[in-house]
Amino acid sequence: MRRDVEKLLADPLMTSEILASVSGHVLRLETGLVETVVEHNVETVAPASR
Repeated sequence: MRRDVEKLLADPLMTSEILASVSGHVLRLETGLVETVVEHNVETVAPASR
């Protein structure tokens, strides 16, 4: 999950609007609950040079 989120954040084709909503979640089938695995904070992303 973490690697997938990192790939999305590093993709030069992603817009700032998309990057603002990137995070990683897992559905725990045992409990039916969604667990946030990667919480992305928009302020930690360097502005894209496009």
